[in-house]
Amino acid sequence: MRSNLALIAVLWTWAGTAPAQEPVSVPIGVVSGKQLFFDRKFIETSEGVVITMNPPVKVGVVLEADRPWEDFRITSYFTVLQDGELCRMYYSCFAVDQWHVPNAWEEHAYLCYAESRDGIHWEKPNLGIVEFEGSKENNILLRSVVDGTVFIDPNAQAERRYKLLSTVGPHQGGLRVSYSADGIHFTMPENAVSPWCPDSQQNAFWDARLNKFVAYLRGRPDMGLEVKNRLVVRVEMEKIEEPWSALPQIVFQTDADDPAEVDFYTNACVKYAWANDAYFMFPAAYHHFPPERGNDGLLDTGIAVSRDGVRWERPDRRPYVPTGEAEDWDARFVMTGVGMVRQGAKLYQYYSGVNLSHGGTRGMSEEERTRWRRWGKIGCVEQRLDGFFSADAEYAGGWLVTPAMTFDGDQLELNINTSAAGSARVAILGTDGQPVPGFSVDDSDKIMGNDVAYTVTWNGRADVGALRGQTVRLRFEMRAAKLYAFQFVKSNKQ
Repeated sequence: MRSNLALIAVLWTWAGTAPAQEPVSVPIGVVSGKQLFFDRKFIETSEGVVITMNPPVKVGVVLEADRPWEDFRITSYFTVLQDGELCRMYYSCFAVDQWHVPNAWEEHAYLCYAESRDGIHWEKPNLGIVEFEGSKENNILLRSVVDGTVFIDPNAQAERRYKLLSTVGPHQGGLRVSYSADGIHFTMPENAVSPWCPDSQQNAFWDARLNKFVAYLRGRPDMGLEVKNRLVVRVEMEKIEEPWSALPQIVFQTDADDPAEVDFYTNACVKYAWANDAYFMFPAAYHHFPPERGNDGLLDTGIAVSRDGVRWERPDRRPYVPTGEAEDWDARFVMTGVGMVRQGAKLYQYYSGVNLSHGGTRGMSEEERTRWRRWGKIGCVEQRLDGFFSADAEYAGGWLVTPAMTFDGDQLELNINTSAAGSARVAILGTDGQPVPGFSVDDSDKIMGNDVAYTVTWNGRADVGALRGQTVRLRFEMRAAKLYAFQFVKSNKQ
């Protein structure tokens, strides 16, 4: 029976979604890590509660083309890294028309660098690395690199701490892994780790859960796959700088619930840093115009979730970052970059926006094209910490009970928003399904307000350390509330 279930799971994975979780037969060991409500893993039974996607709030433009080497456009491929207190952005640009000037990708395309202390105000420092029109007074890192993603290798020697996965020029030369000691001065190897040349942003990172590197790429026929439209494949390896031997696995694509004219461009996949077993993908959904209009259409950004980075679900298929209004700078094209920044209880994510369709200026007359200079801006959206999804209770009230679990720690902490109109209470249930004495719903102090780290109390007491290691369930009774996450933490008491 289990082998049949595994086969069904694989088939659903290839369809771009996954089946509901199998019933948990043994307690989940949550230890002390944060657990998010973006699927039903932590909802065994419920009534009046639904998983809800929470779109972020657009903050505005944070970076735009204002330098001669950005004279044509800033592209939609970029990475944002939070490196200690410093935020780093790696973005690409063209000095000349990439579609109408010969050798534009080889000679006039650049990977550039910007940095910020708050994730909102970005500076373009003079780096003195690459010459542009007789001067090295610019923020250019490399020439002829457009599709790269930069990531930190926490286990590498100091001189190879930063990695860059990219191709060369117009997606040629195979996948290369460049390296750097400071995140600015990169060395590109002569040899490729793979002959593949996916024509999209190359994305890779170190997955500490697996102790392996993983790459998320656009699937191509030269990978030995039957590919009819744009989709996402995954490859994992122990050593990313050595030739890749693993075969790609299709992990995300359209299915029967998607319109026929849609496929998925970039993936912007990340392993979420502030919770356990949480992966998010922000795929750019390419809504094609009719074929007679060529390779053209509109793009917006969706969201997908996973516990392992392989099986993906889309609990809500509406846009996560939608296009702007008709005359806005991001009215027709929205593509999320790789990475996010945390500032306290806020997360900042970034996206490329254009008031042009996918065809850009390709179909325009020369006179029209001259009016489109220095286009392609990078905007910021603000999300609540852990706030991508929540378990929402109706105004009339609702409840959920978690599966059986064991925990470490001595306090229960919630990321929750009841505002003023709602409320919540929590019970801890034993193996018999009955409240543990002293931890019933009636004992629970009423939760009201909006807090990313709310400590639950029962009759004024927060200590749950006596239940550490025991098998328990949590029962949440809520009204007009949004529950984003829970975790058991160790208090500061001596």
